[in-house]
Amino acid sequence: KISHFNRQFLYGGLRCGPVGKGANDAPPFFETLNDRLRNINPSVSVVLADSLKSCPWPVPHDLCIDQLTVNEYRGGGSGIAPHVDNPDTLGEFIFSISLGSHTVMNFKRIEASSDEEVHLFLPPRSLLVMSGEARHLWTHGIAERSVDIIAGNSLKRGLRHSLTFREAL
Repeated sequence: KISHFNRQFLYGGLRCGPVGKGANDAPPFFETLNDRLRNINPSVSVVLADSLKSCPWPVPHDLCIDQLTVNEYRGGGSGIAPHVDNPDTLGEFIFSISLGSHTVMNFKRIEASSDEEVHLFLPPRSLLVMSGEARHLWTHGIAERSVDIIAGNSLKRGLRHSLTFREAL
């Protein structure tokens, strides 16, 4: 299942439609999460892992996040094909919050001469921020499978919801 809020995400062109047309109203938590993603309100600021504390938060305070897509992934092997969100119609930052089950997101470098891949474990309640090279030079997707092998352990996928926030240009 897929639900769009504030703006509809148009998959054919990987872009957003106009505010309100074909989309649900922004949910009550939209502004709070928007503030948190931009790290502008100290009462709801992003808490970084110790290994990242020396890194500056990369998101500008004036970023206009105006689109939310909520995807429901059933545990029985649902995924999403590898793609790059359209850089001509969507802003520099793509945010994805994983709720429910874990998943593994696969990144593959776009260059034809490269077979470089990265498989990123996304635990429940994690935030993925894509920008720069990861946003523009790599595809991202989730393989359709019901079990992931993580550090030699089999982890069965369950029900997962992703909240993907974007800025329409």
